[in-house]
Amino acid sequence: MEGSHTGDNVPLERRETSDETIRESNQEFTPPNDAHKLPFNDHGNQFQLKLLVLFIIRAINKEYTKFFVGTELDEFAGKFDDVILIKVENNTNSYLYLQAKHIMSDAKSITAADILNDNDKGKFSLPKYFRSYYSQIKEAENGPKDGDHVDCFICTNINFDDEDLKTNGIELEPIAKDPSPSPPPRDLLIFDTAVQYRIKSIDWLRFVANVLYKSRLVEPECKPESILDQQGEVFKSYLVALFKENVLIELSQSVSENGEKKKSPKTKCTTLGFHSSFTAEEGICETIGAKKLRKILTDIPQNDDWKSWKFSITKKAFQAITKEESVPEVINLNLDDQFGTEKLNCFLKIFAFAANTPNENKLDAILNREFGQCLKLFDTDLQSL
Repeated sequence: MEGSHTGDNVPLERRETSDETIRESNQEFTPPNDAHKLPFNDHGNQFQLKLLVLFIIRAINKEYTKFFVGTELDEFAGKFDDVILIKVENNTNSYLYLQAKHIMSDAKSITAADILNDNDKGKFSLPKYFRSYYSQIKEAENGPKDGDHVDCFICTNINFDDEDLKTNGIELEPIAKDPSPSPPPRDLLIFDTAVQYRIKSIDWLRFVANVLYKSRLVEPECKPESILDQQGEVFKSYLVALFKENVLIELSQSVSENGEKKKSPKTKCTTLGFHSSFTAEEGICETIGAKKLRKILTDIPQNDDWKSWKFSITKKAFQAITKEESVPEVINLNLDDQFGTEKLNCFLKIFAFAANTPNENKLDAILNREFGQCLKLFDTDLQSL
């Protein structure tokens, strides 16, 4: 959808997104032909639709001279395809990519586990959105160019669990309102109740400790969701270090009551435990990273039994690690290293949350009020004809 409004007598143009070709000042943007048709019949889709309409109204009210709006353009916007708005001004483009996440219960909150969950189905998964930005948005033919402004937002009606984030080593920082005469499109996301945040820092060792906690074996047989080498790219980056720095070690094969070795489970896993030097009373750890990890595990009250935890890993991955081979397609880090380095740091500068946004029902009143302002603007234009 293309909108043009100058405050004179130029009307708003509307066309079907799937049929239009948008010509920008320095590039051509052609939405994919297979843009999805949304079934706006549930609270999540209603939330998305109302944000889409609100963005159009606010862009008009703020007198954007040229802007483009789209939705469900996954080839162009990846996991941020719920609402896409491009503001064109002075031969540069400002991109706002937004993923809308409406939660039925406002009492719920976003935890560290939600953010660090390396799962493509995770609503607030940082690793998922990180991968999507670099593999889809950055690779899109008509995507942002050098010099363009980019914001990638998760917009949700719930807030953060501040205590949980603090405990798990995630620090947020609020985004200040842009004071410039022509702020970027994230200005359209301002609400009385909402706060915009970026992730300032992450304690990745706390993340490693949390994965170990959730992956510990609570039953004798390993299950796919608890296998260490299947816990996502972030954790796998530290997997080799857990062995090299004497945190994890293979346990002897268990024996049944009659003295026979138990058969290996169908998943073909190797059972692991903590190294004796890691669990020793004084913690005879060989590296700074291992010492930090041990302190994290020790300081968590509910983890009193952490020294007896057991884990599973596929035999294929275990053999690769013990032969000092790299885990395929993963950068191997020391425990004291920060995941992501330059790429992640660049992403965190454009990745943000609009938390505590009005829910789907409350958006109705905002739409009615601001649409009235939009109509008055059109009345002024008509009177000038």
